[in-house]
Amino acid sequence: MIGLFNDCFPPIMDGVSLTTQNYAYWLHKKAGNVCVVTPKTPAAKDKEAYPVYRYSSVPIPMRKPYRLGFPRIDWPFHERINKLSFELVHAHCPFSSGSLALKIAKTQHIPLVATFHSKYRSDFERVIPCKALVDYLIRSIIRFYEMADEVWIPQAAGVILGANIGTTITSQLVSFNLSKIAPLILLVGVVVMMFTKKEKVRKVAEVVVGFGILFVGLSTMSQAMANMKNEPQVVNLLMSLKNPFLATLMGFALTAIIQSSSVTVSIVLLLANQDLLPLPITLYIILGCNIGACATAMLASMTGKKDAKRAALIHLLFNIIGTVIIYIALFVAGDQIVELIKSISADNGRFVANAHTLIKIAQVIMLFPFTGWLVKMTYLIVPGEDQKVGYRESYQLKYIGDKVVFNPATAVVEVIKELERMASLAEENLNRAMNALITLDEEDIEEVYEVEKNINFLNHAITDYLVKINQTTLPIEDLNSLGALFHVVNDIERIGDHAENVADAARQRKEEGVSISKEAQKELGDMLEMVNKIIRYAVEMFAKSDESHMQEIVTLEDQVDEKERELQKKHVERLTKGECSPEAGMIFSDIVSGLERVADHATNIAFAITTEEDAEDGDIKR
Repeated sequence: MIGLFNDCFPPIMDGVSLTTQNYAYWLHKKAGNVCVVTPKTPAAKDKEAYPVYRYSSVPIPMRKPYRLGFPRIDWPFHERINKLSFELVHAHCPFSSGSLALKIAKTQHIPLVATFHSKYRSDFERVIPCKALVDYLIRSIIRFYEMADEVWIPQAAGVILGANIGTTITSQLVSFNLSKIAPLILLVGVVVMMFTKKEKVRKVAEVVVGFGILFVGLSTMSQAMANMKNEPQVVNLLMSLKNPFLATLMGFALTAIIQSSSVTVSIVLLLANQDLLPLPITLYIILGCNIGACATAMLASMTGKKDAKRAALIHLLFNIIGTVIIYIALFVAGDQIVELIKSISADNGRFVANAHTLIKIAQVIMLFPFTGWLVKMTYLIVPGEDQKVGYRESYQLKYIGDKVVFNPATAVVEVIKELERMASLAEENLNRAMNALITLDEEDIEEVYEVEKNINFLNHAITDYLVKINQTTLPIEDLNSLGALFHVVNDIERIGDHAENVADAARQRKEEGVSISKEAQKELGDMLEMVNKIIRYAVEMFAKSDESHMQEIVTLEDQVDEKERELQKKHVERLTKGECSPEAGMIFSDIVSGLERVADHATNIAFAITTEEDAEDGDIKR
């Protein structure tokens, strides 16, 4: 039996519900051994040809008609579901049905496939005002998908098709010739970045600055190209590009070198504006750009997993097949196509931009119905699956490693990315441990220990890499920051150690039956929230070399110190009054002290963006 698990099913109608229904229909038609497991719905009649097993549920306020399911307390349902022998379970949702699928997979020792259907954080933030609760739910969802044997993301091919159209936006913006106001755009973006403290506003300002720099650069390039009209050799060379194949090859080569089809098309646009390129030939250059744009993804996927290779292949196959179709159309009705694009274009620049957009849209329209076939083709080209490895064997560096060619110019950047990942693991593990301290969840406790092993691996691997690059010739600015990076590795590893200490306390509490009062739990939660803020600010500052959160971190670190003294005093008072046991008091005191030290380590990470001279003077806490 194949089990399809989802938190909603018709008569509740949404994209995931209908997807589950389609899966069930075709699996039943082809194999006949499928069932659906989902919460009860009052209007459900379940007349499908395959069985639908429903468990108890209640309405979700403000989210009608969706239901909150309780499969673990529905005993009649349990008796029915426990009699089934599954070969595979497929979870389309990480909530009640997904948890049930995971439990069945573990009990019956069968594979669990989980499909990622939604933008969960965005969904939660729309209905849940508490950020801490949203973060906890997201961590739970991540943990669920990490425990699945395989995760499917069916939207990947669609995202690639959409991204192809999205790349044309840059050329459209360039064609409007905003060079005259480019300095003003740049100035506005810089001013907003300097004076705003709101993160979302700063992100928008950074985008504005990026476009301002782009327009200023293109304006300079356009002025330089204007003089090419007076160079007979350049004019003759460009005007000689009458062979469609050579034009396509030039577009491919330029894009593969520059690694941006948008930039290449922008250059073609400027050349056309100066009457240095015949308009019909620009169409073939654009087609070459489309194929050249795949080079970056193909190179990046070479050392990746098979699914990554297949995603890159989808992009390549889409652009190659689409280019062949457009080629045929141009040979059959090239003059008519050129005239059509001219009719909606005010000048040569607009012609190139519109041609770029229309070609992409036409390719998507023609190939979208055959997306499934493209995916199947990638499985023929890249057969098989990645070898499953145990947790210990899966330890690896993501941005640096044996398969990456060592480059002194990018070595420090690679280390910073790896440290950012390591810090994220440490923060998540600390929160996992604190949750386990309250819930006494054995799976959480075990996972803390496993993740800590991974953090220790990263600590040793990154340190070894830093020693290696320290023996090479580095840029001066990278050489100055190298010493601080050694300290950051150590600070992150120490945060991980504190998470392990909390897991030890959770296990002790579970084995010895130690009780922690609701008041103490709330106090620990409040302090943890403050520490989490420091870690997030610190990692962001370190990764971006941005001091914007420095004062907030200093203030928060002082507040944590004060909070630690306050909680230690309260804990002594509770002990004196006999309101808690000595064992509970010891656990509480150790964790409070540990959280304060975590805040110190996080503050060290933030101050790592200062110079080594500052560190030697003692400005950084050790």
